[in-house]
Amino acid sequence: MEALELGRDSLRVSQVVALEAAKARLDARAPVLRVMKQSVQAEVLWWESPMGDREVLPNSQELRRTKDDALKLVMGANFLIRNEGAVAVEVTLNGGFYRLGKRPLRRLDSVSLAPGESSTVRLEEPRTLVEWTENWSAQERGAQSLPQTIVGEVICSDAFDDGVIDRWRLELWCWPVRPVPDDLSAWRVNTSDEAPSAVNPVVVPGSRSYYRSKSRDELLT
Repeated sequence: MEALELGRDSLRVSQVVALEAAKARLDARAPVLRVMKQSVQAEVLWWESPMGDREVLPNSQELRRTKDDALKLVMGANFLIRNEGAVAVEVTLNGGFYRLGKRPLRRLDSVSLAPGESSTVRLEEPRTLVEWTENWSAQERGAQSLPQTIVGEVICSDAFDDGVIDRWRLELWCWPVRPVPDDLSAWRVNTSDEAPSAVNPVVVPGSRSYYRSKSRDELLT
């Protein structure tokens, strides 16, 4: 029995060593991408018309519950994606991503980056006034999560069937409106220099999946 156990242990060690060697081989040729949040100091709150047009909501604008509950308010932030590897990459974007430029912004599903090239993309989505007020109420209760969080995903795959896929989860924690003191139905625009600020972008550390075959959805395990 002891000899059998030793044999099994030896086999497990060999399998672990082989798996790590295979992952190291894939790492050596994998893309090197960096995803970073950008400053939110200049961020403003937008309102969305029934036609889909978006305009800046003035900081002096007072909003009232019930009357303005269905008003769509748009919050967002910018992220920088940089290709720090030696090969060109195609980056897939899942969520409310847009190309920076003159409004109306163009939706963005992917970006191509040559070695050393960077691209700044925008993640933004609308929520109604009543939905954004839920976030303020949640932070006042000390909740660890928010009922309204804007989420996007950045995905980068190498060019090989037996290769890797890297993923980053991007989150926007938003408090774009805050209550007006001594008026239970009145809310005003929050700003980036107040606490909590109107928007807090988060880049969740990236994860890498190793594949024996992407076409067959077989992970290297």
